[in-house]
Amino acid sequence: MKTIKYKGFTIEAELGDDPKVEVTISKTIDGKLYFGSIGAAENEGLTNEDWTDQLYVPVSVLDKAYDLEESLLS
Repeated sequence: MKTIKYKGFTIEAELGDDPKVEVTISKTIDGKLYFGSIGAAENEGLTNEDWTDQLYVPVSVLDKAYDLEESLLS
């Protein structure tokens, strides 16, 4: 597993079976954890634990997540 922190977000990537790399993006704001897969982050944003709030993920953070994913595949 590889973990990086970027612009207050934590990006974790680990090898899996399907998909080959699982990428999770998370951020804690005011004690609330927001998290989601890279696909969810790109399409809907991150959600909190009870699915009542969403958090926008900047494109630069998504780009870092995709870079991390590529680094595990190569």
